[in-house]
Amino acid sequence: MRGLRLAVLAAAACVVSGAGECGGTDPPDDQVVTVRVHVVPSDDAYAAHTFDTEIAPKGGEAALDRALVLGTRFSGTLGASGPDGADPVPVAGTVFLSLPGTVSSRGTTVGSDGAFALDGIYPTGPDEGYTLRAHPAAGTDEVYSQQVEGLAVQGAEPVDVVLTAGARATARVLRLVEGEAGIEETGAGGLRIEPVAWGPLDEWEPLGPSDDTDSLTGLFTLGLTDAVEALRISSPSATGPALPTVVVTGASLPGDLLAGDGTSTLFTYPLIGAVTASGLVTDSTPEPNAAPVDDAEVRVEGTAWFDDGTGQIASAPFTRRTRTDSGGRYLMEVPDGEYVVSIVPGYGTDVSATTFGGDVPLTAASLTNRQFVLPARLPLRGGVYDPDGLPVEGARVRIRSLGPSGHTWSTTTGADGRFQQLADVGPVEVVVRPPTASSLASPAATTGTNQDGQPSIEVTLEEAVRIGGRVTYFSGGIANVRVLIADPDTGEVLGEGLTDSSGYYEARVRESWVRAR
Repeated sequence: MRGLRLAVLAAAACVVSGAGECGGTDPPDDQVVTVRVHVVPSDDAYAAHTFDTEIAPKGGEAALDRALVLGTRFSGTLGASGPDGADPVPVAGTVFLSLPGTVSSRGTTVGSDGAFALDGIYPTGPDEGYTLRAHPAAGTDEVYSQQVEGLAVQGAEPVDVVLTAGARATARVLRLVEGEAGIEETGAGGLRIEPVAWGPLDEWEPLGPSDDTDSLTGLFTLGLTDAVEALRISSPSATGPALPTVVVTGASLPGDLLAGDGTSTLFTYPLIGAVTASGLVTDSTPEPNAAPVDDAEVRVEGTAWFDDGTGQIASAPFTRRTRTDSGGRYLMEVPDGEYVVSIVPGYGTDVSATTFGGDVPLTAASLTNRQFVLPARLPLRGGVYDPDGLPVEGARVRIRSLGPSGHTWSTTTGADGRFQQLADVGPVEVVVRPPTASSLASPAATTGTNQDGQPSIEVTLEEAVRIGGRVTYFSGGIANVRVLIADPDTGEVLGEGLTDSSGYYEARVRESWVRAR
């Protein structure tokens, strides 16, 4: 197959002075530096690719000739096996294509005609093949997911995936009511019940929640195949049953459930002291003028306590999220336990995301009739300078909160090299990009704290080593492709460029990093 080719060139790569001319002491003639290159096309017709290569920062060029896109375009049909050898019946669903041992994958939705087409990611080695995972649409009766491994990277024929019938399994979810003997049935309609298949639990892949539930009796049924290794039971709804997230695995997974013989299996997760937590989120204006904060996300994360059935106290992870209403109020059911509460307001508000319970965990009871007060966002101040200490105008400053919101803000420096931007209170990361016409490179990310009385963040840009190249497809260049040059050991992005209409780009890497290699 024809492919996308990238030439990473170090021609004219030199230490560039602020005046735009080569200056300083050049790297040694024989110095070779290994960099990691990320190629990220903006057009979905091409697939992103990452690889390591060597460049010579002084003299000559280090040309790379390597295909980067697509691999094979896979197409085919998704169907269910017909009765008594009849032809497969087309079914709707989803299809995912991935490379073994990587997180790179592509997916597509399959319509009722069963037809699908999607492109592969270029492999990292010549002997690798694709893995295709096909899932039927939710609620499809007696049709279950399937995995096909070892599909050829190049020249694949149409792939017809036939999903076979599995076994129908039935179970019930129950919980203990505090102060009462015995257990009560919990409505399965308020739960998310997902088979876990194909890999370790930290890489579990949901096959879809069960739509076949009885919200009154706690009964649920699922289609299972031999590929299922565990069941993950959670309660995503803020007002649903306060069950901790439970993963039932291996030998503890009831045999009659896997066999699907219709036997009702009891999953019993008795809770201790579940309460309906409700409260108010406001800004820090003194009472009685405090303003409610609406549409803020309230996250409760921690450990729930429950009776393991033998009278002993056990624990399991518990996570629940809800949003405040127009009056700033939240409502959710939470079992007793120890929790951290993070409240994240909207991006455009003037109050800061804040975490409560980080030092002393909160109990479920403490979340009832509680007012959470969010501080105002504060201006983060700083300056950007060149190696001679002169201010750099027009540098782009990206500020990312390292707190619960993860929000980012961008601003640019003025003629005096200074910047100011409202941001969340707490730890932040600051990344500075020099102006487009500059010959300077970005330093490593700077971390700091945004709070009253905190010194401003001062950033000094470095001289740059330029790395240029071209991204091509056949004889023509491809525009708007991001090329990121990264440290292969740490993954830190050192510089990036965007290809022009002819496919050419230039990335600038700080000189100190090159010399340190």
